[in-house]
Amino acid sequence: MSSKIDNKELYNYVFHYNYHEDLWYAIPRDEYREYWNKKNFKNFLKSGDINTLTYKVRLLEKEKRHV
Repeated sequence: MSSKIDNKELYNYVFHYNYHEDLWYAIPRDEYREYWNKKNFKNFLKSGDINTLTYKVRLLEKEKRHV
C-alpha cells in the first residue's frame, strides 16, 4: 500500500464554511439538499479546522468499510 494520501473518502462529501460560526461542515453529497432545506438536519460533521474535518471524514468512511 502506498503512503500517499488517499482522498477518495472525501469525494462523497460537500464542504461548507460558515463564516458566522467560524466552522467547517462536511455534508454527505447525497444529502446536500436536505442540509440546506431542513432546519433539524443533523447528519453532518463539523470542525473549526478543515484539516481536522477531513481527518474525521476519513475515519468515518474507514469505519463504514470495516463494518
